[in-house]
Amino acid sequence: MRINRALAFLGAGSRRRVEELIRQGRVRVNRQVVEDLSLRVDPWEDLIEVDGRRLSPPPLLYFAYHKPAGIISTLRDERGRKSLAPIAAAMGGGVFPVGRLDRESEGLIVFTNDGEFAHRLLHPSFGFTREYLVWVRGRPAKGELSRLTQGVEIGEPRRARALAVEVLEQGGRETKLRVVVAEGRKRLVRRMFQVVGHPVMRLLRVRHGPIRLGGLEAGSFRPLSEGEVSAVLGGDQDRR
Repeated sequence: MRINRALAFLGAGSRRRVEELIRQGRVRVNRQVVEDLSLRVDPWEDLIEVDGRRLSPPPLLYFAYHKPAGIISTLRDERGRKSLAPIAAAMGGGVFPVGRLDRESEGLIVFTNDGEFAHRLLHPSFGFTREYLVWVRGRPAKGELSRLTQGVEIGEPRRARALAVEVLEQGGRETKLRVVVAEGRKRLVRRMFQVVGHPVMRLLRVRHGPIRLGGLEAGSFRPLSEGEVSAVLGGDQDRR
């Protein structure tokens, strides 16, 4: 990352403040005074000093959280609704949620303070899918479910498509399904089922990439395992 961003990440001050430190010749990287604001550094590998004091990165943290219904998936809400701020504070280390679930949805949200980890988990190029248990109104016909895997229009230029749709239970008034999608567009699964005439009554995310909700109780969180972190980072955990 660029030196000004790295210094801010390491707690040396705001972007504007650290740029002033650089101009004053008070920043050194690997024993050399920094003069170039565009210099790229690795906070975990390079020796970065301000006024002769070495700056060390915070420990990288990774958590799985089971979000209950009724909570906004942001760290702040101007309308005063319940947010993820108390959970993030309990985890410590300046963590943030990776992606979102809408207010009425439940299930897995991953937290971290590792920007590269978050980028890999969210960016489509890395291929990490999302899996949901979905309860919908009525009994979708095979043709309606096929439409979801073929792709449906949801009012956006790009069609929405499920990678997999599997009926798990079917009653008189509702159907429980397993749904896998490759992206996290806002209210994607709900909008898809609305198109085929079966509104979602309950939605629970049970997996994001290699990370599973498992038996984690609603409102609780747990640290990710070494294996889960490695599966996202592609085996590169040197920064830890």
